[in-house]
Amino acid sequence: MKNSLKVVLALVMALVVLTGCKMKNLSEINISADEKVNLKMTMAYGNETIDQLININSESSGEHTDAERWAYLEESESEENKEYKRERYEVDDYKGFTYSTEVGTLADLSVDGKDVEVDLDKLVENKKLFVKNGNEYRFYTKASGENIEEAESYETQGLEIEMSLSISLPSPAKKNNATKVSDDKLTYTWDMLKSSEIELVFEMPGKEEEKPVEEPKEEPAKLINWASASKWALTELEKAQKDGLIPETFDKRDFTEPINRKDFAAVSVKLYEALTGKKAEPVKDNPFTDTKDEYVLKAYNLEITKGVSNTTFSPDAKITREQMATMLTRALEKAGVKTEVDMVNVARFADDDTISSWALESVYFMSFNEIIKGIGNNNFGAQDNSTLEQSLLISLRSVDAFKK
Repeated sequence: MKNSLKVVLALVMALVVLTGCKMKNLSEINISADEKVNLKMTMAYGNETIDQLININSESSGEHTDAERWAYLEESESEENKEYKRERYEVDDYKGFTYSTEVGTLADLSVDGKDVEVDLDKLVENKKLFVKNGNEYRFYTKASGENIEEAESYETQGLEIEMSLSISLPSPAKKNNATKVSDDKLTYTWDMLKSSEIELVFEMPGKEEEKPVEEPKEEPAKLINWASASKWALTELEKAQKDGLIPETFDKRDFTEPINRKDFAAVSVKLYEALTGKKAEPVKDNPFTDTKDEYVLKAYNLEITKGVSNTTFSPDAKITREQMATMLTRALEKAGVKTEVDMVNVARFADDDTISSWALESVYFMSFNEIIKGIGNNNFGAQDNSTLEQSLLISLRSVDAFKK
C-alpha cells in the first residue's frame, strides 16, 4: 500500500500478455469536519483476470469458482497490506480488497507556505500532503512523463485499467481541476490515467469558539405588594417567593385573607413542582362545571385534590386546616416523600375528637414534622380556616423539611 501505484504499474507490465486484463486501483482521501484525514485504497481485478493469474501460477486452465478466486486473492495479498483494516470489495465482476487507515490530522499533514508536491506512490509514507496558508489548504501533484506514456499504452494493449483518486471535504472546494465532482460538491475525483496534474484548494469550516458555560442567572423576583402581609411573616414570605412557591395569581392579593380551595390547589401544585423539579400538567378533560382554573386541573390530575362532587369543585369555598393538611400530604406523597406516622405513639391534640377520621393521619404527619402547628392550648383547630400567608409558610416548611 505504501508504494501502491508502483505495484500496480509492475502488475500491469506483467499482465500485458493477458488478453482482456481488467484492474481497478481506487484511492480515496477523506477529510472530516474535525480535520481527521483517512485513506482508503481499493485493489480489485476482473474475474477473467484472476482466472488467468490462477492458471499461470498453478498451471491449470479454464474458469474458476468464486471461492477459488477469493482463496487466490487471500494467498497473494502482501504482508504489508495486512497491517491495515481490510474489507472485501466485490462490484460487478471485480473482486479485491479495500484497505483503510487514519493517516493523521490535517495539521499533521500540512506545511505552512511552502510548495509541496505530493508523491502519490507514497500516500501513507508522506508526512506532508497539503500546503497551508491561513485557513486555506492546497493539494497538488503531477504525473511523470513516464507514467503518462505508460497510461497511454494501456488501451492499445487491450487492458481495462481504472485508476482514480477521490478527495472528500466537509465543505465545497474553492478551486479544483477534478474529472468529476459530486452533486453536493464535496467529493472530487480524478481519472489518474487522464490527469497530468491534480490540484485542489479548499478551506476548512471555521470552528466556533467554545463559549464558557454561564451559570444560569437567577430570575429577579417578581415584585409583590407585601403591604397586606403580616410583619411577622415577611421574612419567610420573601424566601417562599425566592423558592418559587408563590403562585403568580397571588400578586396584589391580601395575604391575610382566608384561603379558598382554588388558591390552595395552586399552593399545593407549586410545592410539588419545587420538590420534584417537574412541571405539573392539567387534566385533559375537565370534570368540573364550576371552574376552569389551571392550577385546580393540575392538582386534580396529580390526585392532590378532589371535587366536592363528580362535577363540582367549589373553588371559592374556604379551606379548613384539616383539608389543608390532607392536600399537602398528598402533594408530598406525589413528590416521593414517605408520609407514614406512628398513630399509636404520636402525641395527640386536645381537640383530637374534632378532627375528621379521613384527615387524622395527615394532620398528625404534619404536626409530627412541625409543618402545621397547633393554634394554642394544644388545640389543632381542624375546622378553622387558614390565610394565604399561613398556607405559604406551611408550604415553605415542607420544602425545607423534605427537599433533597
